[in-house]
Parts: sequence; structure tokens; C-alpha cells
Amino acid sequence: MKDTNNVDTFLKMLQEVENIALIMHLNPDGDAVGATTGMGLFLEEMGKSVAMISPNAFPAFLRWIPGSNRIINAEKSTDKAVDALNKADMVICLDFNARHRVGKFSGHLEKYTGPVILIDHHLEPEDGFTHYFCRTSASSASEIVFDIIQEINPELSSLSKDIAASLYVGIMTDTGSFNFSSNDPDLYPKIGALVKAGADPELIHTLVYSTSSENRTRLLGHSLLNRLVVLKAHKTAYIYLTHQDLKRFHFRVGDTEGLVNYTLSIKGINLGVLFTERVGHVKISLRSKGEFSVNDFARKHFTGGGHKNAAGAESKMELRDTIQMFEDLLPLYSEELNKDVEYK
Repeated sequence: MKDTNNVDTFLKMLQEVENIALIMHLNPDGDAVGATTGMGLFLEEMGKSVAMISPNAFPAFLRWIPGSNRIINAEKSTDKAVDALNKADMVICLDFNARHRVGKFSGHLEKYTGPVILIDHHLEPEDGFTHYFCRTSASSASEIVFDIIQEINPELSSLSKDIAASLYVGIMTDTGSFNFSSNDPDLYPKIGALVKAGADPELIHTLVYSTSSENRTRLLGHSLLNRLVVLKAHKTAYIYLTHQDLKRFHFRVGDTEGLVNYTLSIKGINLGVLFTERVGHVKISLRSKGEFSVNDFARKHFTGGGHKNAAGAESKMELRDTIQMFEDLLPLYSEELNKDVEYK
């Protein structure tokens, strides 16, 4: 890495640019959208011209986030997204650690020759970025954006209500409403600062978690009743969804968000997985309790990775073959998976 977590270097780079493009990962979640809009709004307060780009659509329950209505969907408006990228004097990538994580838009990003900043909290960021803000201990990319803002402006006078709401969404969603990745006591003063700046926790929680469509709710019921498999011998549970399942319940982007977490709500389950059949591949979401690393598991056996207890991957095999391969792997990890999670 050329440089890491140096705000002074970042500020000097900002002084030399006017137009900035912010890019989030494919299939954006709350942290990707929150970190991007939060940073974008902050840069605009600094007088910069900002374009925010998403490789594809993001969930409807995030579309209320301040500034999100200006995010360019590169899948739908490719020319507009490419034009914004080409006009940028600097690119900032948020909540992903490798260029391929932006899907088909990666080719355009790889051709970009200007400075590229990475803001991320995932393991093993790839080489080739100009400057890095990376901290795997951070709860989210949104927390890192907060840290950057606070270092630039210690009094947080530039932390507007809209920026605070964006960053609160990112932290809240990436910690499962502060249920995981939130053991750092330094996180909570930051949450307090966001609330003080105008973020409304009760309203934000309602807007994110209590606005499901009827179809999404029925998909949840179907998943738990008909597509949940529990393998007690390996303390593992998984949910699988077929093309027909998605079609039956009129699937929309974001409808399976958080679904994998239901597997870990079962007593005694230490590994939970969601397999979703998509065109040409199977999307895999993995969650774990305790010391079992789904990041290592995803990197070794599938195309993916992430965090120790939360990771994503994909398989190019058919859904049935992917699940069979997964089940065949479990005996290799029996000792790790059968360790009890204890309070120490």
C-alpha cells in the first residue's frame, strides 16, 4: 500500500481536485449507500462537485436516505455513469476491497488513470489504490467515513443532519442493529454524535426494517417454512431459494437482505448460509458465531470473502450441486463448528 489512513495526505489530494466520483459495490447494502451518501454530502459541503455511482439498483427501503435519489445506476444508465467517471479528477471507492466487486462496471474503473481512494473495512484489500482508509476492526465503512470527517473537523460542525442519518444507517445495518461487529466501546460515542447531529434512531430503524412489501414478507415466511434446512450434527442451518421462488414472490433487489440471519437465531446453530439461485450463478451469504471464519471458508471453497463472521460468495455450479458441495465440506470443519459459543 502506498499510504494508509492519513487524512493530511487526503486533504492535500482534495485541494487539487474539483470533480469527485464515489463508487459503491455491486448489490449495495445499507453501509455502501450510507457511506457513499455521507461522504458525498460532506465533500459537497467542502465545495466539491460530486457524482455517486452504483453498479446496479439498491434496495427500495434505502431510497429515503438523503442524497440517494442522485445515485447513478450504472446498469440502467451506463453512459451517464461512465461520463461521470471520466469527468472525475478523483475516485473514491467505498465498502469494497477489490475492483471486481463493482461487477460489469469494473472494466471502466480499471481504465481510470486518476487517483483512486479506498475506504473499506474488509480483509485483504487489493493493491493498486492511490490511498487507503482501511480498518478491519471498524464496524462499517460508514464508521470510517465518520472518523475521516471528525479528523478533518474535530468539532463536527460540518456533520449535518443528512450526513448523520446516512452514516447512522450504514453503521446500524452493518452491525445488525448493533448485534454484531460492535464490540468496540469507541463506536458508541460516535453513535451519540450522529444522534446529536440529528439522526433519529427510531425513525431510521422504522424506515429500514419496517417497510417491507407484502411479497417480501411472504417470501420470508416461505423461506423459513419450506426452504430451511437444519444440520444439527454440524450446528449448521441454511436456506435456499430457487429461481421459481424469486419469481413466485416477485423478487426485488433487497428482498433477501437479512434473511440469512434467521438461521443463526436457532439455538445451537453456529453457521448459517443463504443460497440464492440467480442467472448464471448462485449467490451465497454466510454468517457464523464464535471463532469459525466464514471469510476463510468462502475464500477457500468459493469465490468470495468478507469478515470473520460475515461473508459473501458465489458459485458457478447449479444450485443443487452448490448445496451438495457445501454439505460435503461440513465434516471437514466438524470440530470447529461444534465448539460452544461462551461468554468469557
